[in-house]
Amino acid sequence: MRLSDEMHSKMVMHILQNGFHLPIKEGKCNKAAIEEKIVVGLYQRDIPPLDQEDVDWICLLINDLITDYKNNPQEYRQG
Repeated sequence: MRLSDEMHSKMVMHILQNGFHLPIKEGKCNKAAIEEKIVVGLYQRDIPPLDQEDVDWICLLINDLITDYKNNPQEYRQG
């Protein structure tokens, strides 16, 4: 792993805010779409170097959020 926990969190939020995790299939994020966006970000030098373990960890964090939302949607509602 090359990224810090803080950078993982920032990447998770960026991915979620921009919908790069969609479509959700069988309760899991679209890992292929996330990997594609990360590769583009690497080539454009928008994100720091990372490895597959970082990508896997980011997807795991997103999947945990998806599961948590599915189990507790009222906690995520604004208002």
